[in-house]
Amino acid sequence: RLLALRPLRPLKRVHRPPGAQHRTPQPLLAKKTRPVADEDRVRRDIAVLRAARLLKADECMRRLSTVRLGVCMGIIDDVELRHINSLFVLIQSGHLHERTGDALTPREALTVRADVVREMLE
Repeated sequence: RLLALRPLRPLKRVHRPPGAQHRTPQPLLAKKTRPVADEDRVRRDIAVLRAARLLKADECMRRLSTVRLGVCMGIIDDVELRHINSLFVLIQSGHLHERTGDALTPREALTVRADVVREMLE
C-alpha cells in the first residue's frame, strides 16, 4: 500500500545541538559553577605529576587529562595548554625510547616518563 505524501510544514524554529544553546565563555562558567571537589582533583593530579618518580602510561594519561581540563577551566594558570598536549605524545613508549636512544626496561620507562613530565611541568 502506498503512503500519501503530505506537504512539509514551514519550520517555526531552528533546533540547535544541546551543547550549543547556551554558550558562556569557559573560564567565566568555571569560576561560577566549579565544585570544590573538581578543583581539588585537578590540583592533586598536577601535584602528583610534578612530584612522581615513577609513572605508568595509563596513570599519566589520566592525570594529564584532568590537568588539561584544569588548564581549560582556568584552575591552573602556570602551565600552558600546548605543554600538556605535547606531553600526551612525549610519554609514549616510542618517544621515551627515542629520547634515551636505548631499549628501556619497563622500570626504566616508568622513570624516564616521570622525568619527562616533571621537566615539562616545572
